[in-house]
Amino acid sequence: MGAWGTEIFENDDAADLVEEVMGTSDLSRVAQALDAVLESPGYLEAPVASEGLAAADIVARLRGHTGQSAPFDEELSKWIKRTKLSPDAKTVEKARTVVDRVRTEPSELLELWSEGDPAPWLKSLDALQHRLTEPPRTGESPEKKNLFNRLLGR
Repeated sequence: MGAWGTEIFENDDAADLVEEVMGTSDLSRVAQALDAVLESPGYLEAPVASEGLAAADIVARLRGHTGQSAPFDEELSKWIKRTKLSPDAKTVEKARTVVDRVRTEPSELLELWSEGDPAPWLKSLDALQHRLTEPPRTGESPEKKNLFNRLLGR
């Protein structure tokens, strides 16, 4: 796993997924990543889990709930603004289920993070789950929310 931090987008698989998603004008790649986690029988491989978490984070961002800043925030915010996509309730529920599945055995990501202190990684999953649970925001741009989060050190 090419990871450089504990946040959702701080790994190669998640970053690659974001790049792929921004090359589309729909949620097909997001849905594919969510479904890959949910349809994975038994042991959940780390690349599939990382893509699923990234897709779940994109769903939260589409609902106006940005998380930790990522290297591609500006581009992703532009994509969100350009596409004006809004995930339906079923997609949001899938995203929430993906977060739960990734943190439940058998999960390679859970194993890898448990080799050290998994608390920071689990905290990022908790924050994502919280953002997916909140009602959609209207009128507040992702850019403003991201600036607010940076000012608060989140």
